[in-house]
Amino acid sequence: MRSKTGNAALLKRAITSSLAAVGLKETEIKFVGNKIEVPVCGVTVAPSLENGKRVWKAEGTCSVMRLEDAFENEFTQQLFTVPLEDDLLLARKLALHIAVTKVDASLDSVVQEAAGRLQR
Repeated sequence: MRSKTGNAALLKRAITSSLAAVGLKETEIKFVGNKIEVPVCGVTVAPSLENGKRVWKAEGTCSVMRLEDAFENEFTQQLFTVPLEDDLLLARKLALHIAVTKVDASLDSVVQEAAGRLQR
């Protein structure tokens, strides 16, 4: 992993600090080679080459269940890219994405709970 200063430890600290701010523990973040993985959120960040530029590419994996047969399809989508040399922007965007996802999941559970009450 690289940062503007060439300090991988600084990148790791920025990532763990920003994700701690949105409720993730350091043990929930994995630094594997030059990849950053947040398995509890289904997010992976890795260096990539896009349009001739080196970037950090964040991808999210999730499952969608079909109503007809309850079969789950897993899919991966690109979440965002950040220039490879901008580690602080990477930490910020990753934390913001995870925070929004957690808020959405919380609101989904409220809606499901309310729907369950209406069916009684």
